[in-house]
Amino acid sequence: MDAYDQLGLIVEISATMLGFIAVFVALSGKDGRFRASDRHFIQALVLTSGAIIFLGLMPRALGYFLLDDLWVVATWIGVFGSAVVMGVMAWTQLHMPSDEASEVNVFWHVPNWLISGFVVLLWLYSLISGTTPAGWFVLGTTLLVGISIWCFIAIVFRRFF
Repeated sequence: MDAYDQLGLIVEISATMLGFIAVFVALSGKDGRFRASDRHFIQALVLTSGAIIFLGLMPRALGYFLLDDLWVVATWIGVFGSAVVMGVMAWTQLHMPSDEASEVNVFWHVPNWLISGFVVLLWLYSLISGTTPAGWFVLGTTLLVGISIWCFIAIVFRRFF
């Protein structure tokens, strides 16, 4: 399996997650509103899945313009994009009403922050070391799927169990 096949696979998984959450949002609330604690995980799932789709499709498009530095440019875009998504999620988490924030055990947040931080460090290592940039980019993007899956689990288990 080459890098493009792996990226295509995780794009399909992420698109499926977005489709699920769209149906979930449409069917679960009378007025379409969720509590801030649920909304945080839905937002994280949507932003992460959207980022994975973008990152998974971007290298093929960049390949038409960049031949030598394709994976380095893709990795820089991934680092900056991840920083933006992490900033949005941190702001959302820190500005959640305190009564709702107290209902969410820190356990539900730790895996997402660990995975996203690890991916950014992995990509920065790739940029500094210059070794197998395609492999590091694909590995990091694949690991981001774990955030979408964890958010899905958090939404379902916190809401229904």
